[in-house]
Amino acid sequence: MSPPHWLQYILLSFYCVFWTVIAQQYCDQCDCSISENIGEGRGVRNVKPPCVEGKITWVSPYGAVRIELNPGFPDFEACFIVEAKNLRAQVSQELTDYKLVLNEHPSSLKPLITVSGRTQEYCMNSKSGPIILFVEPERNIQDAGLPKIVFQYDITRKNSIFYFNPMEDCRPCTERELIRAYCSSDFVIRASVENIIHKDTNKHSEISVSISRIVRQKNQDLFYRTSRNSPNLQGKLHTPRKCDISRTIGDYLFTGRLRLGQLHVTCAAYIKEWENILHRALELGTMECSLD
Repeated sequence: MSPPHWLQYILLSFYCVFWTVIAQQYCDQCDCSISENIGEGRGVRNVKPPCVEGKITWVSPYGAVRIELNPGFPDFEACFIVEAKNLRAQVSQELTDYKLVLNEHPSSLKPLITVSGRTQEYCMNSKSGPIILFVEPERNIQDAGLPKIVFQYDITRKNSIFYFNPMEDCRPCTERELIRAYCSSDFVIRASVENIIHKDTNKHSEISVSISRIVRQKNQDLFYRTSRNSPNLQGKLHTPRKCDISRTIGDYLFTGRLRLGQLHVTCAAYIKEWENILHRALELGTMECSLD
């Protein structure tokens, strides 16, 4: 027989206080490393990354790491990829709503994924409060080599409309949004669509594009040539699978972000449409950056 609700609530409160007491503070940078010291007892490292994107590398993992993703704004999506080398790792979500714990889970940890190798991108949404993840290593006697866990994260701010309309990510960008994306995106390119592959495994559609011009790119190795004699660069862009995009003929302006090693489209428009928007913005003085 399970204990009464008032007792379960007390136990949950004790659990939170207990982990806070033994937790140790690490990682005050976007990219950081955790390593175990000989003689340290089994414990929980409490990690609060200060950035909206970064990487946590945990060498010779022992005990557990509690990762609190809290960007400081209420509506956000947190995506992450976990890579476990020479061991397995269990990733769970720490539930902060005690009613949810009482009604749906016997523990305040909700198992999410077990990792051996590298996971696909995993995304979670929050309307208020942080997303807290709990990472625990599981090493077997058969495992050989230096064990390591790499946790890459990316946090994106969401409009509150997103929670009421699941297709919000699929609507066309407004003129203002397109101008802002042109001025602030990790990549801005002119390209035509070569092929589209819908991938149900990771909930993305992959767009293969042929690039006629790179307006801007965050890194120098985002795009590639299939051969030395190829006239155009190539690239692979990603959009949500639920948008069910189809291939169309024509040249586009694509803008987007580099997220967890993949290029995700933020806004797109036909080149002719973009040129009309750009002309109006220049006439009205509403262009938010200089042209490259």
